[in-house]
Amino acid sequence: MAEQQLQLSQQLVEDIQTAITKHDTNANDDIVVVQYLAACIGFLVGHQNMQPAQQKGVMEQLSAITEHIIQQVGAQPVQPPQQEAFGIWRPGE
Repeated sequence: MAEQQLQLSQQLVEDIQTAITKHDTNANDDIVVVQYLAACIGFLVGHQNMQPAQQKGVMEQLSAITEHIIQQVGAQPVQPPQQEAFGIWRPGE
């Protein structure tokens, strides 16, 4: 596989999810979207003119990239959703 810097962004991921959901309106679940992505990987790699050993090597590299991204994303702290304050405060209470 060619060594290059990937331009991964939240916008790219959202655009891909939108495209998949346009194709299949039942693909609202992130795991279903991931299944579509895995199927697309298999489809694209399967159409390459490669020996089975080369395909296996490509799939191992793709798996390593996926694991790396999962670790990076998992290491980022999740911000709790902001909640609006409500109620009445009176001095002395």
